[in-house]
Amino acid sequence: MRRCSEAGTRLPASFLFVVLLLEVELTRRNIPFVKFGGLKFLEAAHIKDVLAVLRWAQNMRDRVAGFRVAQLLPGIGPSAAGRLLDRTSEMTDPMQALGDFKPPAAAAEHWQDFEATIGMLRRNARRAKQLSSSPGEHP
Repeated sequence: MRRCSEAGTRLPASFLFVVLLLEVELTRRNIPFVKFGGLKFLEAAHIKDVLAVLRWAQNMRDRVAGFRVAQLLPGIGPSAAGRLLDRTSEMTDPMQALGDFKPPAAAAEHWQDFEATIGMLRRNARRAKQLSSSPGEHP
């Protein structure tokens, strides 16, 4: 890799994908490694954001993920995120809490899309769980 970089040769995307898979597997197995030339994949902020969205969609009582996710929306700061998470933990149906929550005015424009996205991710997570736990053929 170093020789390619020094020579100005571009690495094929398939090779970079293999490197990414290796990095994820080493991290999963808690095997220490050093990467030169940038952040480790799982340390990049946008990757942490995506993982937080997926974790929160699957478990809306996960306050750490929810706090990060809520603040991705323009107009949602720490205090509004805290109020949202308090609301989702108080109610039996966290999606109802999301629907009942009154976001700050600066976030109102994006709120409906946010609700729809989280709802769609939750439905897909439930479906995937059902498919993985049911025996037989899957469509």
